[in-house]
Amino acid sequence: SIVVAGGLRTWFPDVRDMFHRTIESAQTLHPELKPPVPGTSFPASTANVGDRVVCDPHRDSGNEAAGVCLDYVDGPFDPTEGGHLVFHEAHRIIKLRKGGVILFPSAVVTHENIDIGANENRFSITGYFPGGIRRYLESGGRTLAAWKAENPGEVDTHESEGTSRWELGCARFRTAPSLIQYWQECAALVETGRLPSVIT
Repeated sequence: SIVVAGGLRTWFPDVRDMFHRTIESAQTLHPELKPPVPGTSFPASTANVGDRVVCDPHRDSGNEAAGVCLDYVDGPFDPTEGGHLVFHEAHRIIKLRKGGVILFPSAVVTHENIDIGANENRFSITGYFPGGIRRYLESGGRTLAAWKAENPGEVDTHESEGTSRWELGCARFRTAPSLIQYWQECAALVETGRLPSVIT
């Protein structure tokens, strides 16, 4: 949706760019692959459609660690009484009402949602970026096992660079001052005609 695309582009521009570059690389290698929604930044999604969707504390360890997922909430429930999203490490509880959308790094943040009333319904749709896609591309379109069998030295080098990849991933999450500077620079480029006024 426009809300999700705009939110990702506004608050996580570097994550969004990495998502789109990775999706393009995957589709170049496998043209038959199509995202669940054309133009989406999230190549995978899940519809949680039980009567009372509630999740226990967890991290989505299969997701891209240096990325974010989206959570869209729907259903007739009282958001003042239940359905809140809980972020454990941040010690925050977020009230999400029907139609609410949130973007957060679900692979590294422990999260859950509070139960709703017995006669209420809550549904959710999540969009996420499986970390295995990028790893598959980094290994030249092979599984890690196949890569190790074919070139163990190359795999060892790749694994030894894990810390630098983690630091690069963390750098994709901008601080508020960095975001302000980024958008000021984009605005200046638009004014001079070096960047289109609509950034896709």
